[in-house]
Amino acid sequence: MQHFKKRTLIACASTVVVFCAFVSRISLASENIEDPHASSQTLEKMPSSPLFCKAPVTDMTLHETSETFDFNNAYWMSWTALQAYRSSTVAREKLASVGLSNFKYFNDIKSGLQAFVSSNSQAVVVSFRGTDNLVDAYLDLSFDQIDQKKFGIEGKLHRGFVQQLDSMWDGIKSEILSQSANQKPVYFTGHSLGSALATITAARLLQENMNIAGVYLQSAPRVGNDTFKQFFNAQLLSKTYRFTINDDIIPRLPPPRAAADNFGSLLPFEFGKWVTSQLKKQDYQHVGQYMKYTENGVLQGPIQFIESEDNQYWDLVKKRSTGSIWNIIQQNFRTVLDHTPVFNFCYLANSL
Repeated sequence: MQHFKKRTLIACASTVVVFCAFVSRISLASENIEDPHASSQTLEKMPSSPLFCKAPVTDMTLHETSETFDFNNAYWMSWTALQAYRSSTVAREKLASVGLSNFKYFNDIKSGLQAFVSSNSQAVVVSFRGTDNLVDAYLDLSFDQIDQKKFGIEGKLHRGFVQQLDSMWDGIKSEILSQSANQKPVYFTGHSLGSALATITAARLLQENMNIAGVYLQSAPRVGNDTFKQFFNAQLLSKTYRFTINDDIIPRLPPPRAAADNFGSLLPFEFGKWVTSQLKKQDYQHVGQYMKYTENGVLQGPIQFIESEDNQYWDLVKKRSTGSIWNIIQQNFRTVLDHTPVFNFCYLANSL
């Protein structure tokens, strides 16, 4: 019976994913997002609803020299991450409406990669879309690690993420270099899987002596091991912000070594044992500075993050996954709902 419940939970979670995607599509279609004129540096803000925010009414302006958390920059990067879920035509129109006239769209059907590079006279923005189909989901599960020494990167990275980025790497790199000529500042962003691809792209381009001005990660999964974390943070920690909403499950994936047992116990029998053994070998770690939205939508950060905290998270999920199927869904619903792409943006927009 317990095995049945676990398998049913997985099926129910898939249904919730579809629901969240539906909510996101509605939100994108009716997007109204607030103008970010506030310059407050207060790092604890209370938003209103995560689904109602106003569209930008000014051209994008970024603060390149900011060495502390900047709400203006975070606002625009979150909005730009949301545009990566749109079609090429609509994304181009949206970006042009805020002054980003240069635009190059990338879409590889086979790998599932979708991204764009866009710029104005001030800056370049590189944005990657998150998981949107079964191909992406499969790659998310390819969590063994490979090195990236040919890019001057220390440590090892998630094989699935690397393979997806490789599918269009030459074109993406060429376009970024072209639009960022004369040391124009470059900002990287993305949501979910898109955050992982943004992280790897920024790391690869460190050897190009590029002016990387910021890396803004919305609901990011872990990308590499501790060696990669140390390599990345040594050069980009002050410019990298990782946003997580409350109970969102994706930032807890792949689980760190400390949480491998609790996570594996939620999966069916032999598969769970195999996943646990693999996670203990990999030692996945997060990069960047941690910014967290609480259950009530309060933005806190940068705050200290300890990888072992996810052991407590998966322990809680495990405890909530008992009783009736309906009870399991009710107790764990926000683990998926909090991952809805538009929530990241509107929480931040309404914090201004």
